[in-house]
Amino acid sequence: MKYLLDTHIFLWFITDNKKLNQSVKYLLEGEHELFLSAGSLWEIAIKQSLEQLIISAPYEGFINYHLKVNHINILDIKTTHLTQVIDLPFHHQNPFDRLLIAQSMVEETPIISSNDTFNLYPVKRIYDI
Repeated sequence: MKYLLDTHIFLWFITDNKKLNQSVKYLLEGEHELFLSAGSLWEIAIKQSLEQLIISAPYEGFINYHLKVNHINILDIKTTHLTQVIDLPFHHQNPFDRLLIAQSMVEETPIISSNDTFNLYPVKRIYDI
């Protein structure tokens, strides 16, 4: 099965954060195709530059290492994703989350997120398993 990870889920997973639901952790450790949006990589870089996020190593090496060891693929941003963003209702104002919602819809891939606002959109959100 394919899954798209919300940015915070990726960060919680790779840092073994106790906020990560144990059933979701087991799901992420299973034999699934995991994807992280290029938009999430951008969000992490922005938060690091604003010092809202501190990571333990230089950005590029840190990201590449965790993508590789956790077998997480990057989901590029396509024009079809951006076209879908245009048509989304404004239940949510965060541009990164809106992109993830659009990508989940276009790719027909469930999104793993603790953000219950995602339930207002026609996506399959997984968190409380």
